[in-house]
Amino acid sequence: MFMSYRLAAASFSLLLGTFLIAAPTVAQNRHEPQQNTSGLPGNPFNDSAPDAFSSGRITGTVRTFDGHAIGNARIEARDVERGTTYFTARSDSSGSFALYNISPGTYDVTVSAGSNETHERVQVESGLANSSVDIRLGNKPAGPGSGETVSLAQYSVPSKARALYEKAAQAMQHGKIDDSRSKVNAALAICPKFPEALTLRGMLEADAGKPTEAIADFQQAIQYDNNYAAAYLALASVFNSSRRFDDALLFLGEAERLAASAWLVYFEIARADIGKGKFAEALRNIDRSSDLQGGVQKEVPELHLVRGYALIGLNEMPRAANELQTFLAHEPRGEVADRVRIILDKLRATTITASQ
Repeated sequence: MFMSYRLAAASFSLLLGTFLIAAPTVAQNRHEPQQNTSGLPGNPFNDSAPDAFSSGRITGTVRTFDGHAIGNARIEARDVERGTTYFTARSDSSGSFALYNISPGTYDVTVSAGSNETHERVQVESGLANSSVDIRLGNKPAGPGSGETVSLAQYSVPSKARALYEKAAQAMQHGKIDDSRSKVNAALAICPKFPEALTLRGMLEADAGKPTEAIADFQQAIQYDNNYAAAYLALASVFNSSRRFDDALLFLGEAERLAASAWLVYFEIARADIGKGKFAEALRNIDRSSDLQGGVQKEVPELHLVRGYALIGLNEMPRAANELQTFLAHEPRGEVADRVRIILDKLRATTITASQ
């Protein structure tokens, strides 16, 4: 089950004032020479990806005929048999794009940039399959304003919708989830193309164990404003919690580009690093996140937790135990704390065995 963890204060205005953080998950990596072999649980949270993630995806690149990347191209995939249409965010600056949670079938992929448009037929298989396509358009890459994405700067949100959104965000911050959900839905009823409200609703859906719905809202938010860092970061957090670490890193690259001073970006990158078994890189990103929070004395408890996981992966057990104990000192109750205590017991047993 997708496990929500806590409301963590975000230090920059792009992330709604608060941002929902899911408990980090750890996946074993078979190719990392420094991998933990102590018998500790590789994934202490034991979160499993939902069945909805058994569907496929379409990825690809959009380039000119002479090989230049085309950013901000619009990608649409239409299920030929069902008539269902999926949208992605625009292609990024490298021309890359991805469509997620696509049911198996045959799709007509339409890519447009400015006055240029082309179609490709793509077959999507079942079971986390990836269908790749290389799209070629006219030789002039689309400029920043050539697409149809509606940014917050261009789209006027009615004052009533924004007031409802702000009340929803405050209710979420105070743990009034039902009230928050009601108000954000009311805001979206007034203004369906409201990226901030879509992102907030996505976080509420993720917290309720509905990652498929959350992903759809985050992708819509990105479609309507492809410069909204919070939506990229929220989407990456869901992918991290579902062990889709490569997907998480794809969107974290955009989040870092848009909000390089945000500690949560490097916190999520560290989570993905741990999932891929890159423990030394995770520690570097944890240190960067810590610096952006104001140093070790101001770190949120979750950072100690993730640092502890990275140190376990590097077989630095005493340091790992110290980080996990620091986490428990701040967060002594709850399911996460109970599981951390199990890990600490394993650490102590491992240390005693090694000393004999």
